[in-house]
Amino acid sequence: MKQDELNQILQIRLLQSVPQEKMTSLLECGQWTIQRYNKSKIIHLQNDTCTKIEVILTGKVLIDNLDAQGNLIAITQSTVGDILGGNLLFSSSSMYPMTITAQATTTLLSIQKSVLLSMFQDNTPFLANFLQQISDNTQILSTKIINHIHKTIRKKIITYLTSQQQLQKKNPITLPITKKKMAESMSIARTSLSRELMKMHKEKMITVNRNEVTLINLNK
Repeated sequence: MKQDELNQILQIRLLQSVPQEKMTSLLECGQWTIQRYNKSKIIHLQNDTCTKIEVILTGKVLIDNLDAQGNLIAITQSTVGDILGGNLLFSSSSMYPMTITAQATTTLLSIQKSVLLSMFQDNTPFLANFLQQISDNTQILSTKIINHIHKTIRKKIITYLTSQQQLQKKNPITLPITKKKMAESMSIARTSLSRELMKMHKEKMITVNRNEVTLINLNK
């Protein structure tokens, strides 16, 4: 085990109730394992069985899904300290409902179910931290999904454009990301975004010139 790996683990809030000597022992005997994924590498496919939790030590991951037309829709991101699989491991149907992909070089600490159960029994503060983090993550994800469901594509675009105008303090604004990334951030298909932008252009709400957008009347 490398010292930098141990240092990364020591920074994780979930694991701060675990004594350092216990961490070292679990790593050395292989009950905790560390895995690395390069950018764009798939970590879990949709319908993979969840057999462990994974704590993000470095990097970030994208959780996405395919829509009915086969378009990849970004749902949310997870970053350092977040847990993958925590809400699935003890489920009666412990399969990943979405695909998880590394958005950057990512390091994960893997803890198998049997090891996790033993840690729960031996360390009540760890169990409490785990339950709190899983509950918080579930609430955040639920809120994001609800917001996406109840917002129309046009409302999502208007929210994004007005926030960029406030940030850039100018009109026209320059889109800081590609339309593909913009669509992913809104959890909509790229084609749906382009179609709605064209409609808004025709209705004289905006004008679009490549990556430059002029806001005319977004209140129509």
